[in-house]
Amino acid sequence: MSGKKSVKSLLVNALEDLRSKDLKKFRHTLCDREQPRFGRRAVEDADELDLADLLIQACTEAKAGQFTIDIFNQLQFTEDAKRLTEAMASAGVSDAGSSQSTSKHVTGGLHFIEKHRIALIQRVSMVEPILDHLLSKGVINQEMYQTIHVQPTSHSKMREIMGLGNIRCGNKGKDILYEALTELEPFLMDDLKEAFTWRRQALTHLGSQWSYLAGFGVDAVEFFGDPLVIVGVSGARLSEASRCGWCNKKQLLKAKNKLIKWLRVDKDLILNYVQSDGIITDSEYAALKQDPVPDSRNGALLDKVYDKGEDKCAQFLELLKDRDLQETYPTEMAEWVSSVSDSGSREGSSASASKNMDGEKHFIDKHRKELIKRVTTVEPILDELLDQGVITHEEYSNIRSKPDSYAKMRELMDHRNIRESQKSKNILQKALMENNPFLMDDLK
Repeated sequence: MSGKKSVKSLLVNALEDLRSKDLKKFRHTLCDREQPRFGRRAVEDADELDLADLLIQACTEAKAGQFTIDIFNQLQFTEDAKRLTEAMASAGVSDAGSSQSTSKHVTGGLHFIEKHRIALIQRVSMVEPILDHLLSKGVINQEMYQTIHVQPTSHSKMREIMGLGNIRCGNKGKDILYEALTELEPFLMDDLKEAFTWRRQALTHLGSQWSYLAGFGVDAVEFFGDPLVIVGVSGARLSEASRCGWCNKKQLLKAKNKLIKWLRVDKDLILNYVQSDGIITDSEYAALKQDPVPDSRNGALLDKVYDKGEDKCAQFLELLKDRDLQETYPTEMAEWVSSVSDSGSREGSSASASKNMDGEKHFIDKHRKELIKRVTTVEPILDELLDQGVITHEEYSNIRSKPDSYAKMRELMDHRNIRESQKSKNILQKALMENNPFLMDDLK
């Protein structure tokens, strides 16, 4: 007799491994689905054996296993989904792992959504229509929709979406999110695709002529928030690379939230200057003028400038140095405007500070206590560390769950990779330079 288990027995085992409250969530999710339909009374009265029968009847034996895995991922039962996937693969079930099927949006082993994770978190501003799409496609359920919807900012909402089991585990969820973003954020998606094409062309053109920085320990330079690896030995030409147009967009994006706050002082002045300088059109000016909320108006203005490309971003940054405008700035903004006068300076200072060729104590170790006490916004730093592979999704969630910024930073600074890896320290320092430039300058 064959030792292979049937699909039904695999499903029964998987359902029996669920905790009582998780099994209850699983039942509710089945009842809420439109396709395939499950009778509420039949599901609520069913034990694990009966549930397995219902799943096979509704989905067929060939698809019931993957359907269950997808529900587990939807509910973020990640470990249960992983165990069932492995059990099905061991049993030779043909559709095991089909959620990991090849996607046309995967290049170089990474899905578009993974490649642009940080940019999507930072730049998607209208999240609710995306949630509606994900709900209609069964990627999330009503409970998860509400949990994400109540998050206070678009950044935190997108961060929750990107951490969903159905988005992290497999390409099917990523493909559905990609479709939603393409439909609802067409200009952003076009910009990210164009940036990716440009990076590939840049890599082909540069070949091995430039390196990121000799001794920095990280051989990647960021274009629009994504890594482009450049191999070679000549770190001396980084200042030339730093003056490429991507610095203007990058600096504007990094300072967006601060600029929104700083520009509250005179909500009409900056708009008038931007119009008269030809950065926005008369019709765009009129549309922005209709918005009575300063933060909303300033955010929309910065988005328009960003979407117009490198030249307009450079023109806007140059405009901010106007003396008449500078008289209206708060001190913090005046310092920032001064700091962006040389687009390459901050990249260069980041790299030079990261050198540790003579055995000197690393900057991160030297300022550990100050960083724990004074870094207040930890999530963007965690995004960068996750994107660079310094921390895992599980570690990311664990650190985010801490009650305040002190606890989050303490947990981060105690991470094994941060304690033991020079490269990880360099990545953390670079993230801190980009997200906390004034603090880092103060510590230097």
